Amino acid sequence: MTRRYYQPDLPQVAGTNFSLDETEAGHAIRVMRVKPGDHLQLFDGRGRIATAEVTLVNRKACQCQLLNAPSETEVMQRRVKMGIAFPKGDRCKRMIESLTELGIDTVVPITAERSQRPESEATLQKLRRTIIESCKQSGRNHLMQLKSPQTLEEFASGAVENCRWVADPRGEEPDSATAAQSDGICVLVGPEGGFTDDEVSLATARGFTSLALGHSILRIETAAIVAGAKAVGAV
Repeated sequence: MTRRYYQPDLPQVAGTNFSLDETEAGHAIRVMRVKPGDHLQLFDGRGRIATAEVTLVNRKACQCQLLNAPSETEVMQRRVKMGIAFPKGDRCKRMIESLTELGIDTVVPITAERSQRPESEATLQKLRRTIIESCKQSGRNHLMQLKSPQTLEEFASGAVENCRWVADPRGEEPDSATAAQSDGICVLVGPEGGFTDDEVSLATARGFTSLALGHSILRIETAAIVAGAKAVGAV
C-alpha cells in the first residue's frame, strides 16, 4: 500500500501546517493507520510533489506539516489525447487505470452510431477518482484529464494535433517516423463493432489516418490501451 497522497491545494512554503484532503485523510486514517511522525509524499496533480510529516490524527482529520517546498516534476514531451467510445462497468475502470499508467494526457468519452448513451456525470466523477488512485499507485504526478462527453464530429473537428489516428482494422501500421516527430497525437477508438464507414470517412476528412492495431478484433478497452501505448511510444 502506498504512502502517496493527492493534495490539490498543496502548500508552497516549508513549515506550513495544513489538513490532508478529506478523502485522502479518510484513507490515511482508516486504511493506512498513519500516526504522528509518519512521512507522506504528496502530489497536487499538476506536477508538484513534496514531503510532509503527520502532526495530529483524529477520527475526521489528518494534520500535517510541509517539510520542503514543492518541486516540479517533468511532464511527457509528447501529449496524447484520446477520444473513446467507452465500455461499461469494470471494463471501463480497467481501461482508465491503464491509460493513466501509460501517461495519456487527456481522454474524452465520445458517442458514435454504435455506442451506448453518454456517461453520466456521476460515472465520470467515479472514474476521476480512479485516475487519482492510479496516479498514487504508479507514481504519476500529473492527473490525466477526463473531459465531458462529445460526439464523434465534435471531437474530430476540434483536433489540432498534427498526428491523428483513427482505429480501423482496415488501416495500416502507424508511421512511426511521423509520430516520433510529433509533440501531440490524437487518437480515436470506436465502440463494439467499430466505427461505421461514414464515421471513418468523417474522421479521415478531418485529417485522421486509419490505424490498424493488429490482426485480431480487439475489445474497446484493449484497443484503447494498445493505441495509447503506440502513441506514447511504449511499444
